[in-house]
Amino acid sequence: MSLWSPVLSRAKCHILHEKELPALSKKDVWFFIEEWNKHYEQSSKREKTGLSVLAYQLNIHRYAAGMLINSKYDVQLSGIVLLGYMGDESAWPLLKSLSQNTETEISQAAFLAMKQINIGRVIDENNHLETCIKQLG
Repeated sequence: MSLWSPVLSRAKCHILHEKELPALSKKDVWFFIEEWNKHYEQSSKREKTGLSVLAYQLNIHRYAAGMLINSKYDVQLSGIVLLGYMGDESAWPLLKSLSQNTETEISQAAFLAMKQINIGRVIDENNHLETCIKQLG
């Protein structure tokens, strides 16, 4: 993974061009996402923008969406975190389903990702749910 450390650093500094990107092999995707998540958590708002651009250039959000249906807990959690950080609206249905998961950490991570993607939508959907519950009760 040492190949990706300088790429992530350059992306954070906004000095990375798409044509300079190395190929991301499928076997390195999970490790890349783990590293990307760590960099993102420790970055300023400006650096996060550069990391997000890199992630979209590599289509990482597509890999991460596939990770949500993986049976491995840590793989699933990494995908959830990345999609929340990226604000990927297309992951909403999967995240919503996972937010109702019996695994507490998975459901909490999915709910947090949904809040990061669109907090207004989370509030609207919860208000609608509360209204329906009141009507039934």
